[in-house]
Amino acid sequence: MRLPARIDITDWSRNRRLLRLAWAEGISRARMFMEKIDSASAIHIDLALPVEELRDRIADMPRLNFIHVDHAPLGKAPTESIITLARKDPATREKLVAMVNAGFHLYVLRDGVSSLVRHRRIRTLWRSVISGEVLVDENDIHYRLDRAAGEGEPRLLVVFSAVAAKIYTPSLMRHFE
Repeated sequence: MRLPARIDITDWSRNRRLLRLAWAEGISRARMFMEKIDSASAIHIDLALPVEELRDRIADMPRLNFIHVDHAPLGKAPTESIITLARKDPATREKLVAMVNAGFHLYVLRDGVSSLVRHRRIRTLWRSVISGEVLVDENDIHYRLDRAAGEGEPRLLVVFSAVAAKIYTPSLMRHFE
C-alpha cells in the first residue's frame, strides 16, 4: 500500500472518513480470525444439527452473537446461502426461522458457511454503519438520510425499503435496496 506524500490536515471530514474506513477494515480482519473459534459469543454448527438442539444452544447462550452454519459437508453448493437452501428444504427452513426468531440476520456466505449475526451486534460489524453511511438511532433502528439534489423548499420523503431485488443475497445491505 502506498501512502500519500503529504496528508492534508485541513480536510477533517475526508480524514475522519478515511480513518473510519481503515478502522472498519482492521476490525473486519480481526473478526475473520475470531470467527474460526467457538466461544460464548460465537458457535459453529452443521446444518444437520436437529432444530431442538439448535434452539437449546441459542437459549443456553445469552451472550451468543454469531452463528456460523456449515452446509458444505451435506453436498450443498458452496454458493448457496442458508436462505436459498431453506426455500428447498423444510427442515432447513425451520432452523433458519429459529435463528431469525432469536434475532439473527444473515450477513455473509463464505465457502459453504452462512454466518448470522444477532441484531444487537450489527452496529459493530456492518461496515456501512461503522463508516457512517448507514446510521443507527437510540432504538437500534438502522437508517440512511439522503439529501435531495434539487433546489427548492426542503421536504421530507420517508421510504421504508422492502427486501432487495436479490432477496437471497447473503448481505445486510439487502435490507437497503
